[in-house]
Amino acid sequence: MSPAHRLDETLARIRAGSDDFILCDARDPDMARGIAAFGVTRLAEGTRRPATRQEFLATVRAVVAQGVIDLVLLSPQNLHRLAVEEAAFHGSAVARAVRANDTTDIWLGRHAIYRQSASQPFRNADLARVLARGADGAIRGADLGLYSVTFVNDLIGPRLWQPARRPAASSPAPPS
Repeated sequence: MSPAHRLDETLARIRAGSDDFILCDARDPDMARGIAAFGVTRLAEGTRRPATRQEFLATVRAVVAQGVIDLVLLSPQNLHRLAVEEAAFHGSAVARAVRANDTTDIWLGRHAIYRQSASQPFRNADLARVLARGADGAIRGADLGLYSVTFVNDLIGPRLWQPARRPAASSPAPPS
């Protein structure tokens, strides 16, 4: 991330002893909720319908344009659309992060029983796509990722999952 991001400034204040906090807007509901992920749109006649992805992305663009938050967390597909394809963060002080995985406990398929068993890791993000660079070499995607872990009171399982947490061999190394 460039020094121009508000997140870097906030972190510097915290390191210096401030009781400041990071304001992050988690905009990754599409990782679990299916058609209901993007919320509800109220129509003029008083009825409601599920919001579309385009409507959801419009709200993310509006939040980024406000410039009030330090960081926005997005799903890999929405990060790529907004940051890489649309350059929606160009000139913005808002940093971006990607959810690098979704554990199976958030899979909410109809009649599914995933929540009845211990969560398993499932990395869905293509890190090369997340770390997409522009012609100038600057990262256009995100260089910050959230890897969620669901604790299930199991000492063996998380140790077995460790290889799933590592980037694939074909993924580029994060910038230093």
